[in-house]
Amino acid sequence: MALDIGTIVVVQARRSGPGWLLKRYAGVDIPEAAGGEKPRFAVSIEGFKSSAVDALEASGIRSGNVSLSIPDIFAKTAILEFEELPAKALEADEVVRWKIARTWYMRPEEITVDYQVLSKEPTVKVLTVAVKRDLVKGYEDALAELGLSTTNVNIHSLNLLRLLRGSVGEAGNFSLIMRMKGYFSVSIFNGGVMDFYRCKSLHGSTEQFVGELGASFAFYSGGHPGVGLERSYLFNGDESFTDALETITKKEVVVVRPEDMLKPGGAETGFDGIDTTTLLAAIGAVAAQ
Repeated sequence: MALDIGTIVVVQARRSGPGWLLKRYAGVDIPEAAGGEKPRFAVSIEGFKSSAVDALEASGIRSGNVSLSIPDIFAKTAILEFEELPAKALEADEVVRWKIARTWYMRPEEITVDYQVLSKEPTVKVLTVAVKRDLVKGYEDALAELGLSTTNVNIHSLNLLRLLRGSVGEAGNFSLIMRMKGYFSVSIFNGGVMDFYRCKSLHGSTEQFVGELGASFAFYSGGHPGVGLERSYLFNGDESFTDALETITKKEVVVVRPEDMLKPGGAETGFDGIDTTTLLAAIGAVAAQ
């Protein structure tokens, strides 16, 4: 299941070789989605629950385990550096949680934290994701009332990365660009390891998107002059963006579509009225189960 500003998509899918077979899916609008000028204000729990009921009924999915993908803009995500981390997991968790709280001016007890050690030399680099605890609990409780047990909650970018790697085996120097309603994110990978991440709100302007993306790549290139990208993957874009983006990245831009990830023989694949990146994030969430 994937939630974004103004929409929710539910899927039932299974892996088929390097791709996915889509068995059931549905997407519906969320009338109470808080977007507009303040997309960080998350979808209300009641709006989420009501739309989840509609999506589940439309898809024919009844019960079971669910992995939830949420918008990047709902979380605080950063790559943090440490001189070292304690060997014991509980102690390391406390250290990471403390630094996240200090970085984002959040109370440690008010956030749900997930992190992954990216590299250990010369310093320890850690990818961190922090979400308000009451927000995550609200979504999980709403799904539990619908007969669904939440096994995982993560942001779209990481679920799309999981899907991309499973389908094309990307592990080189590349970027993952996602443009959504009200925000965008860009992740840059050096040798397959995430080396840069940025998420920023947008107000609908293509010029703003291209400008912010250019600033992101310029900032990264300034600090990593020896790192050259091999390609960039664009979600929720089309060919009208590729010329401008290729000028920025100086490499090929691949527009990712559902048909690139799905095997024939599954559910109807017209996807009319469904945000296809939210759909792909939902499939990426399934891969996390």
